[in-house]
Amino acid sequence: MPSLGAVNCNYFLALLAYVRTPLFQITALNDDTIQVSVNSVFSIVNFDSAVYTQIEPHVYHIYNGKDAPILLQHFPVLRFRVEDGIPVQIHIGNGGDYTALPPGRTMPFLITSLITTVLSVVFFLIIPIILAILFLIRRKRKKEFNRIDGFQTVFLLTGTMLVFNNLALILRIVIQNFRSATELAPHIWVNYLLTFLAIGLFTIILWKWKKVETLSKWQKLFLATTTVFIVLLIVSLYYWRFFTLL
Repeated sequence: MPSLGAVNCNYFLALLAYVRTPLFQITALNDDTIQVSVNSVFSIVNFDSAVYTQIEPHVYHIYNGKDAPILLQHFPVLRFRVEDGIPVQIHIGNGGDYTALPPGRTMPFLITSLITTVLSVVFFLIIPIILAILFLIRRKRKKEFNRIDGFQTVFLLTGTMLVFNNLALILRIVIQNFRSATELAPHIWVNYLLTFLAIGLFTIILWKWKKVETLSKWQKLFLATTTVFIVLLIVSLYYWRFFTLL
């Protein structure tokens, strides 16, 4: 059986739904018994796990929930909607429906996506602080700065601005779920603007590197690292539909 979760959004609100909503991993033990585990994107270890037995077609009751208080209290009975022999939805009896995760969005994928996104966010929040400290040190020592340093710094700050823009977008949604497209559209357009700016800056840096200046090994490492994290960030934003409102 597939993993199931209460996620029906096709745009960036789906990310919040994955964070807020428990995910079920269901394994068939035999024709009448299933193993149900509940966790979240933030949890590698299951919150709860219990065995359910079938009491009527596609309806399962928890068999022994003493060691699974969450399932026992909130999900004692699971009613499956089956299409062509495949469970596509769970009715839990209190108005909540849990639908099958889209193809490819398995727990390993979701956890990997979370880890890469968090690493990118941390990188673009911490590295500018480190660069500011190094800038003050170099200025105090009266060391010269070249144009490549300036372009690479702006390239990095493009990623930082992407992070702040989307954190602001998420925060606005968390504070008030029902916002109009007009209110959120500026964040989407800023994502496009910053993405094109990042591509432009990367192109300029490579051109200057080949035509005008030579990068030191530290500049090369900085450029490669920044490029990797900004690509990971943009891919993550694109995948989770932060470039569209619908």
